[in-house]
Amino acid sequence: YGQNNRVLEESGLKEQSDEGLVYAGISKRLLTGTEMSVSWKNSYNQDEGEENVIDPAYRSHLSLELKQPLLRGLGKKNQSAGIRAAEKNRQAAALQTENYAVSLAAQVKWAYWDLFFAVGDIEVKRKSVELAEQLSAQTTEMIRAGKLSSLERFQPLSEVARREQELIAAQRAAGVAEDQLKLLMNRPDWALSLELSDIPDVSEKKIAEEEI
Repeated sequence: YGQNNRVLEESGLKEQSDEGLVYAGISKRLLTGTEMSVSWKNSYNQDEGEENVIDPAYRSHLSLELKQPLLRGLGKKNQSAGIRAAEKNRQAAALQTENYAVSLAAQVKWAYWDLFFAVGDIEVKRKSVELAEQLSAQTTEMIRAGKLSSLERFQPLSEVARREQELIAAQRAAGVAEDQLKLLMNRPDWALSLELSDIPDVSEKKIAEEEI
């Protein structure tokens, strides 16, 4: 929409001109390559200085345009190439999303069982430390009873220290495994420890002779 106002003053006379234009249009391309467009234009002119039969004067114009390519871009196949490409891209994106979801689920499972093993390993290492401490205590009693030399106390003490280091390493590994699982699960509460509920089935299974 456009409008133009003009005022002229000459020899004491005042002339005023008012012009306006309204334009609207729409276009569409068919799968066959045909381009259609429809446009409508309406203008008016009002000039007080001129002796117009009709003032203001209106003019309307309606046009319809058709274009059909003869060689380039002709046919449904060429016109729908973009649609087919978009569909292929959508299918590829869907496959990538599904593949990512499957991969993420597998990573979460592996991280869970890694944490399960790490927690179980802590208990094993803790019992190992307890056994080493019991052996060290027994060695001390035997030294006091004169059954062993005082030099024999250093080996069990060294074994206790070694197994304590293994326990600390197992606790550190469990912490790393838990953090990895929380990261994959996108857990917001990092301060809370995870409670393991799923336990692997370790029951014995007998295999029939016909299954061998």
